[in-house]
Amino acid sequence: MFSRLCKDWCVQPNIVTYNIVISGLCRHGFVDEAYGLFKMIEKDPLDAEELIQEIVSKELRILS
Repeated sequence: MFSRLCKDWCVQPNIVTYNIVISGLCRHGFVDEAYGLFKMIEKDPLDAEELIQEIVSKELRILS
């Protein structure tokens, strides 16, 4: 999906984009896909730890 965005629309995903997609995948039960995307992010210059902290914090607020 991200490669198509980059190719067709010259859009580069950022920390916000990844956060939204990973959160959505987790909420809809696609944990393996979310994990795969996270592993891809680890190779990217984005700060993966910041992303995970944001997602966990957000999801915990939703659950409480």
